[in-house]
Amino acid sequence: MPRENNFLIGQGERRTHPVTINRGGGSKELPYDFRTAKQRLATTLGTVRTALQALPNLACPREETVVVLTMHPRFVSKSDFPRSLLRGAGLRAIGSKQRQITPEQWGIQEPPDEAITEDYFVAGTRVAFYRWADSIGSLSDPASVQAHQLSTIETIASVPAEAKIKSLPDGAPVVLLEVVIHNDGRPHIVESFVEYARALDGRVWMDRRRDVGALTFIPVEIRRTSVIALAQFSFLRVMRGMPALRPLWVLS
Repeated sequence: MPRENNFLIGQGERRTHPVTINRGGGSKELPYDFRTAKQRLATTLGTVRTALQALPNLACPREETVVVLTMHPRFVSKSDFPRSLLRGAGLRAIGSKQRQITPEQWGIQEPPDEAITEDYFVAGTRVAFYRWADSIGSLSDPASVQAHQLSTIETIASVPAEAKIKSLPDGAPVVLLEVVIHNDGRPHIVESFVEYARALDGRVWMDRRRDVGALTFIPVEIRRTSVIALAQFSFLRVMRGMPALRPLWVLS
């Protein structure tokens, strides 16, 4: 029967000892302390409040609107998503996109010049955003989950109408656009957009509507002077000029 410890080296048992392997990366150093995070987010949410108050009521289906929450580049994994913070505020994420940013602070030594982060499109009623802005200052426990999540957010901002317009056809007083809507799986959002566009004398081609996941693509014909007003619709993500067909000349 073989021995339990059959060492090739004489008295090898004296040269062995338990080894502990660290399998976790440990907690990350936060880029902003609790007090700084509260001040930063209170300021940005105050700016968001002003922008949301200026939106036309018809542009906010069931009084809901959308803002962009930008995560710090070091906190972009699914586990870093501030679910508890948003749920407590009565808000929900309806989409996301990546982009490169340079945060105000990194929280690490020798940081890169910039890094990829995640922009989340966050929806909720205007009142929910106002209440969230008012409640930030009342957070008092720096050890809470919500306090931690607050320190992982880089910024929160409304999206100006002009930033949603990517391109327009030149010249003509009436333009044909492809409009992309966050449908959020809720039919009333697209219905509200159609009502809003028609109130601006726009023609909506619903027979050419396309739904791709949580996004709806709709051609809209509207006066050039009404394009910015159309882009104020809160669930509108982006609009661009429809590509024109090039004539094909056949040589005989």
